[in-house]
Amino acid sequence: MINWREEIKKFVIKKDDGTPGAAPRVQMDVKGMIGQPDLLYAIVMEMGDLILKKHPSIKAIGSHGVGGSFLISPIMLYVYGHWFNVNGFFVRLGPPVNSYDLPIEGRLAKGWRVLIIDTVIKTGNSSLKAYELLRDYGCEVDGIVVIGDLSNGDNACTRAGIKVEALVTL
Repeated sequence: MINWREEIKKFVIKKDDGTPGAAPRVQMDVKGMIGQPDLLYAIVMEMGDLILKKHPSIKAIGSHGVGGSFLISPIMLYVYGHWFNVNGFFVRLGPPVNSYDLPIEGRLAKGWRVLIIDTVIKTGNSSLKAYELLRDYGCEVDGIVVIGDLSNGDNACTRAGIKVEALVTL
């Protein structure tokens, strides 16, 4: 089996914008990860097992961006194969593109316990906004699970007291 913790480091991209004294912008190459099925499968198994062990009362998993969106369906299928039906949703952080766009899409109901999934957490601002939208909708957010933590545990979510679980610190 692939050592995904080592392999994932190849997909972390640091870009210097040329501003003197500014920290480089860090992101994860999600499209590259999708193109490597052994890596994707290893990550889905790891996240799925974490959900099965630590979040048995959730009713849905979802994301707020492209990175986490590609993880929702395979993790739902993995959990379904080992446990029971867990639903999926997407939180739209920006303004609607069309008149029928909703802030939260997918299968989700008020009162459900849910989990936010993403590839990485840096500042935590986007995840915090998704958390607040879900809470305002009437859901109980069990926490946030990410592949990689680029903040070393210091981000807007952890400062707000939200549980953030990372498979690896990058």
